[in-house]
Amino acid sequence: MARSKKKSNLEAIEDLLDEFDFETVRKAMISTRWGWAPHGVAPDVDEMRNTCRDLCKRLLENKDMDFCGTGGFEVRWMDDGLELRFYLREGWVEASQDMRIRGIITSGGKDE
Repeated sequence: MARSKKKSNLEAIEDLLDEFDFETVRKAMISTRWGWAPHGVAPDVDEMRNTCRDLCKRLLENKDMDFCGTGGFEVRWMDDGLELRFYLREGWVEASQDMRIRGIITSGGKDE
């Protein structure tokens, strides 16, 4: 039986982004009239993906950071890898969507 090759950090990040429901996030932003500067409109899915990709890379490059975020997105180190969340706040209501890269970011990870 052949062993499966471990994914690179970049492949793991792309898998995380593929699993995250950016379209639902965009719909929520549009419905609450929440937009990103400088235009004040909800970003498209590609812009959100690029932003989250940059956040993941920033954590991989800066091992002294535990988390970083912008525009409602947050990426943080967990025991088993990186976690991507989106926070939508309106008044007292908060909703979040979580996706994790579980156990596949090992090379160059937080504790190495």
